[in-house]
Amino acid sequence: MKVSCILCNKEMETRDEDVIVTVSWILSDILRKNNLQCNRNIPRVVKLCTGCWESLKDKPSQDSSTYWLFNKTI
Repeated sequence: MKVSCILCNKEMETRDEDVIVTVSWILSDILRKNNLQCNRNIPRVVKLCTGCWESLKDKPSQDSSTYWLFNKTI
């Protein structure tokens, strides 16, 4: 399934690439903590490419249930 990164608009194929998934209020909080803004309407469930995700300095810890990797086998 092809999806787009909410921040950079990169198109990703979920079977081939890692896609980070989170919810809008988590992303809004992460962007605020990183002093960033998104000029788009942020949907309830958002997808990010690994490049954008890695560039965020202040994000939840990996053991958190606030984000997850898209399951490639779906």
